[in-house]
Amino acid sequence: MVYGLQAWDVATLQCLKTLEGHEDNVRVLAVGRGYLFSGSWDKTVRVWPAETLEGVKVNRRAGCGFGEAEGWC
Repeated sequence: MVYGLQAWDVATLQCLKTLEGHEDNVRVLAVGRGYLFSGSWDKTVRVWPAETLEGVKVNRRAGCGFGEAEGWC
């Protein structure tokens, strides 16, 4: 099974890109300051720049709560 997000064009209803990398269901999505933030049951938070939709940062800290900012790699 592939776990990811899909970016859609709202005008054409076409899928622009599938954002892959999570290893379990995505539980939360936030948008702000030109980035998408996705949090998953795999205990990672991925940061995607809205312009390119390429993953730039992953927090892989085991047992990390989503509210903790420490441990970014």
